[in-house]
Parts: sequence; structure tokens; C-alpha cells
Amino acid sequence: NATITCTNITNFGTGQIYIDMPGAIPTRSHDLSTGGFLTDGGATYTIFGTLGASANKMYLWHPTSNGASDILDYNSPAVLDATSVLNITGVALLA
Repeated sequence: NATITCTNITNFGTGQIYIDMPGAIPTRSHDLSTGGFLTDGGATYTIFGTLGASANKMYLWHPTSNGASDILDYNSPAVLDATSVLNITGVALLA
């Protein structure tokens, strides 16, 4: 599990938010996806992360109202600020 509290973040930038994964993650041949949530201003939003095969960045997304997905950035699905908290739950696959 990863919990990211945004208390000390002063600039979220404008691109898609991602998590740098530790260098010790083993090479894998399949993409991975994991669920999570974002809390902001008392509201909770569903988010998920995708990690491409052999990649070291997990990109964060959120579902849209029509069943598609859109990038998680500084202002969607909520405007991120010092009160925001990102929670990602995952499974490590070791071979």
C-alpha cells in the first residue's frame, strides 16, 4: 500500500501524476493495474494506477462518468491541495 499525503506539496504541475517505483521491482512481461482512492475536502474519489511491463512509473487515472478513464492531474477528479491524500493498493508479483 502507498499513502501519499500532500501536506508539503506546493506545486502539482500540470501533467499526469505518477509514482516512481523502486528500482528493485523485477522485470515482468505483463502490464499491471491497481485500485485506490483520493480523499479531498471530505469527498472520496476512485482512482487506479497502471504500470506497464518493465516500467518504473505507475501512472494514475480516474474513471469518468461514461465508463472511460482520464488522467489524474492537479485538477481532476478534484483540485489537489495540501489536504489531499492519495491511497494506492497493489499486489507485488514475483517470479
